[in-house]
This record gives sequence, C-alpha cells and structure tokens, in this order.
Amino acid sequence: MANSFDGATISDMLQLAEFTSWLRRSSRDQACVLVSQKQDGKPVVPIDGIRKTVGARAATVLLSNTVQHSARNQLGTLNAYHGAIRVFPAGDEWTHDPRLVRFIRSDLSPTEFLESIDEQLNIMAEKAAQPSPKAPQSVPAGSWKASSRRTAAPNEAAMEPERPSLADVRGAYKLYRIDAEHAALCRDFILSKSREIPCILVSKAEGEARPYLDINELLDEIEDDAAVLEITDQKTSDLLNAWLPSWARAYDGACRFLPPHASNAGARLRRLESPESSPQAVAVLSELVLNAAYRDGYTVGGDADTRNTNNAGNPSTANTPANAAGSTKHARSAQEPMASATVERLFGDVAYVRAGDGSILRTDVSALAEQSGIAADRLVCRGQVVQGNIVGGDDFALVPRWVPAARALAEYVEGSTVVGLAAAVYADLLVVMLYPALEDAPAVEVRVHGPELLAGSGIDIHTDLRRSVTKGHPIALHVEGRAGGDWLFSLPASDAALVRPASLMEGGPQWLDSTGALDYLARLRENRSLATVPVDDLLDSVDSMDAARSTIRALHAQLCDAEQLNRELDSANESLRKSNGNLRRNNRDYAKAQDDASPLAPFTGLFPSIREEIDWQLRAQSLLQFSVAERLAHPLDDWSYAPDFFDSLAECEHGDMSRMSLLRTMLFVLMGRDDLNGARAHRLREGSGGDDADRLDEHGNYIYRVNVHGQYRLHYTHDAAHHVTFRSVGTHDAELR
Repeated sequence: MANSFDGATISDMLQLAEFTSWLRRSSRDQACVLVSQKQDGKPVVPIDGIRKTVGARAATVLLSNTVQHSARNQLGTLNAYHGAIRVFPAGDEWTHDPRLVRFIRSDLSPTEFLESIDEQLNIMAEKAAQPSPKAPQSVPAGSWKASSRRTAAPNEAAMEPERPSLADVRGAYKLYRIDAEHAALCRDFILSKSREIPCILVSKAEGEARPYLDINELLDEIEDDAAVLEITDQKTSDLLNAWLPSWARAYDGACRFLPPHASNAGARLRRLESPESSPQAVAVLSELVLNAAYRDGYTVGGDADTRNTNNAGNPSTANTPANAAGSTKHARSAQEPMASATVERLFGDVAYVRAGDGSILRTDVSALAEQSGIAADRLVCRGQVVQGNIVGGDDFALVPRWVPAARALAEYVEGSTVVGLAAAVYADLLVVMLYPALEDAPAVEVRVHGPELLAGSGIDIHTDLRRSVTKGHPIALHVEGRAGGDWLFSLPASDAALVRPASLMEGGPQWLDSTGALDYLARLRENRSLATVPVDDLLDSVDSMDAARSTIRALHAQLCDAEQLNRELDSANESLRKSNGNLRRNNRDYAKAQDDASPLAPFTGLFPSIREEIDWQLRAQSLLQFSVAERLAHPLDDWSYAPDFFDSLAECEHGDMSRMSLLRTMLFVLMGRDDLNGARAHRLREGSGGDDADRLDEHGNYIYRVNVHGQYRLHYTHDAAHHVTFRSVGTHDAELR
C-alpha cells in the first residue's frame, strides 16, 4: 500500500480523499514528496526529473491545480502550492508535529530545487536511523536548507519540564501557535520593551477553522525576520484581548503588526474579510516587516549562532545598545506633548498639515486606513484639525481621536433615512454596517431580514435580495424603530432625504459615500436574474446546504426561462432571415427592372469597348440624373480606370449587380458629393483594427470604398488634382484588386 500513490497525479476529489487518508496512516512506511503545480499547470521541474532524484526513497505525488482549494482545506498550512514541494516523513507523527514536514520553495533554480529534495530525503533517512529524542527538537521546518539551522539540544526542554515555553508551540521559521497555556508568554513577549524583532499577531474569525491569512505564504516572504504568533482558539483570543492594550490586539480574522520594542507607534491592524484578502495582506505585512527589520541599521538573518533565539527556543528579548537607543527614541516620542495641525492637502495616503507655527508637515495616513479598513480620503479632509506629535521637525504622527459609535449614530432616529454598507447579502437577509470597527470597538452591524424590510411595500416579501443589493455598496434604509441595539427598517422613498454618514474623526469627511444608496429600489421592482450577480458574491451568499439548493433551483428556473426565450428568439430570427432574403431578391429584381427600363439600355453593347461604353453612360446618366444647376455646382472630375477594373466589373455583372446603381454611385464620386443614401464612403485600412494605418495606392493616395447596392462596393482613389481612378468593384469581403 505504501507504493500505491507513487507516480500518481491527484486531479479529482475522490483521489484527493484517498490520498490524504493514505498520507495520515501510521502504517505508511515510506516518505512522500508532494509536488504542486505553478499557475501555468506545470511543476518547477518535470515530474520525471523529480522522480529520478527521489528514486525509491519516497513516493512522488503530483497535486493538480484543479484540487488545490480542497487540498488546502484537508492539509491546512502543510499543503503544497504554487510549485512548492512538501516532503512528508513516513508514518503519522507529522499530524502531531507539523515541523517534521519539510518545505521546498518554488523560486529556486532547477538544480537547487532537485538538490533540496535530495538533501531533505537524506535528513529524513538519517533521523529515521536514529532513536527518537524524548523532547521535540526546535528546528524550523520552513527552510530548504534546514541542516544549516540551529537545533535545540535534546535536553533543553527537559531542563524545566513543568514550565511552558514558546519553543513547545514553535513551527516553521518563527511561527508560534499560541494556545491558552502559552497565552501569558505571548503577552509578555509582545509587551517586552527589549523585544528586538517585529512580530505579527494572527487571529481567526469566529467559527473559522483557520486564519484568513495564508501563513505559509507570509513565512515564505519574511522567513525569520519576524515572529508570527497564530491564535489557535477562541479561549486564547479572549485571554489576549483581555490582557493586551487596544493597540496590540488582533481579532475577527485581522492581523496586528507590532514593530520592535513594544510601542504603539507603528502598530498596524490589517483587516481581512476572507481568504481572498490574504495576498494583499501578505504583501503589506512583508513590507512592514522588512521596513522594521532593516531600520537604523538593524539586520536579521545570518548563521544560526546570530539568530535571535534564546536557549528555550523563544524569541530573544536581549537589550542591545542599538535596541536601547530605539527604546529611548520611542519613549521620548511618547512623552512629547500633543500638537494640533490643520490638513492642507491630501495625496493618496499622505496628508500635508499646517502646524501652529505655520510650518508644513507630512503625515502618513496609510496606517490609520489599514487599521480602520477605510480609505484615507474618508478619514481626513482639507481644513480638518487633527492631533498628533511632531517628529523630527518634518513629520507629523497623527494620533486619531475616533468618534464613538453612540455619538456617530445619534441622528439615526425613528423616521430618518440612513445609509449603511451592505457587508453581506443573502437571499432573504442583509448584514448592514452602520459604523465600522475602530480600535477595540466592534463594528455596528444590523441583520435586516427581507420579509420585514419588504413588508407593506407592494413587493413580494420573498424577493431574492441578491438580485438588487450589491455587497460592498451603500444602501439606504428607513428607520421604523430603534431600541438599544435592536433596529427595525423599511424601504425608504425613492426621493428620501438621507442622514449624512458620520465622520470617524472630528471634523473629517463622512466615512461612507452615500452616492447610489437609493439605486437598489428600482432594481427591486425589476425582474432581474441571479446571473447579474457577480459569481463571487453569489458564492459568498450561500451559507448552508438549504441555501445552496434554493440558489441552484432559482438558477435552474431562470436558465429554463432563458432557453425558452432563446428558442422564441431563434424562431423570430429565422422569420426575419426569410423576410430579408425575400427583400433582397425583390431589390435585385427591381434593380434589374430599372436597368431594363433605363433610356441607356438600348445602347448597351454598341460601343467598340467596355471602357468607351462606361464613359458614354456616365456622361449620359449625368444629363438624365442632374439638373443644369447641379452640374454647374458639381462638375465631373477627370477619371480613369485601373487595369483590373473591367475584369472585376464583368464578374459582378455576371452575378446580380445593377449597372445603373454602379453608374449613379460613380457619378456621386466624380461630383465630390457624399449625400447619396447608403453610400457611406470611407478609407480602407491595412487591417481590420480601427487603429490600423490607412491604405495607400502606389502613388501615395488614400484608397476609398463606397457602397453600390447590396453586397457590392466600389473602390477608388483621387489625387490632389481631383483626378479619380476607379480601381475595382466587388463584394464587401472580396480582396481589393
């Protein structure tokens, strides 16, 4: 059974379930190399090359991108992704100690990639041949060069067996999975004034099995440059929220970046709404870590003996001279008196303020924007008076004074029409945010049930709200009643006056743009399809099996209606095609009848050449078609014919082109007139694109095309001396001669 998956490609859910079951078996006696695909669907090195390197030492399994999401759910942070490799040891010990699983990055060269696989398998083979230590070793599992990392001595943990240590919960790099037993150690580490490395506190949203943040991706970016503290359960989260100050907390799936030396200066809260928010959060957090790690000459990395870990494997809090200087700087900044300044300009996330002495200072609002989840231009505005500290003479560290929710929503009284943000949209339920979360104050969110909202409006109370309300957009609601935290809403009038959304800071702009907040009212009365809802929003709106069934039924019914309409449209189009065919035949018959009835018809074929016949017919038709005044106003230009013109004419007249229609079109060209109905003269281009160059003849003159009738077109040029050359006549799709 150990070899049953060697060389297999996991590409469907059934295979994945069987593979993960096999991977967790204690009886599995062979290591496993799990290979993931890059975004282009290929591994970093062809699978045959990987299998050749692995040989019989392990089972080599390729994980297809088609099951990547499900693999993440089943393997968690130990899943392989984006071309990387996970090397699982034999047996099931890795399920209790994830550090045993080795990680090989996808950004290595092919040679280094294969060398890393070989090295990890050799390390596993050596460890398998040795007796197991009594205490787990503190070896970060996230590096492909794990052998160069420092490992704790086997007796380190045994020195104080009854005292908890952060080394007990250490994973790859400086990842620590904090539970209730280690919460106090986590608090002390975060608040340590001598802490010389930044840290990131990662929380879980309520009811979620894992954080929204992809910790593996973050560790791939920052490696050992920061400590990552993952809160593992709600009990631990409650303890830390009770023990930590507001500037150091992380909650509801958010992440808190904390710079060195336990100061609130530079601490930033990064909110995540879903796993899709992770890539951007990883990028922001990585940049914050690098900026903190390399500021003022501080560096991280190097050999194991220079790593910032103490004997127990905990992050070091040694107070070096450089750290002491940094702590002094922060302490001095915190003791400076608060100053007032007026916002003069706002460029993106950077504001320029005028201090009391008239000097212009720069302040970065990005941290506040990330902390609140609100754009900078919704936090501060020109003319707003803000508080903060002057730093270094040129910068202004803005200290927010948030408006509490109770005061912000004071005008949201019965009978008013207020504006909130549609935070979540379901078939029969809306979650509306009336005021965002600030610091340790939670957001004010209200659950609005569809039947209650639509009652008495004349709209079916079972109307699917997803068809009219868009997640993340403003929505206006009429307040029917309010008692404490309970709200009762109804639909507002389409011309209702809206209560202005509050400012998050005194004198600032309204936190939410209310433009379009009433637009959903018109959509409620339209027969809109669920197909108009963005697919991601539709998936987010399905929170149970019953909701999924209901959504599928609704989509199926709408699909059946659409197919019936398509059949009716196809039938109508077929009738129109037949009618158009009859009209075209009638038009051709009419044009031929005109040719036969033309006064010029008896003279056809009486000339020595077709050239002389066309020349005579053009002059004669001008006498018949235009008055003397028109001929004087628009005299005929000189004309000639390209060598292939008459061959193309013969081919078209062999079909059903009308000679009289062609003569009339040629006359309008020669007279320089563009008022012939349906002529639509235009320049030809080198290609089919609207930006392609105009097409020129051998003399550099523009080539024009003009309609004759039906599918036939006349091609011609005219030069600066008003001499017209007729090049060819043909169908619309025919090649220009």
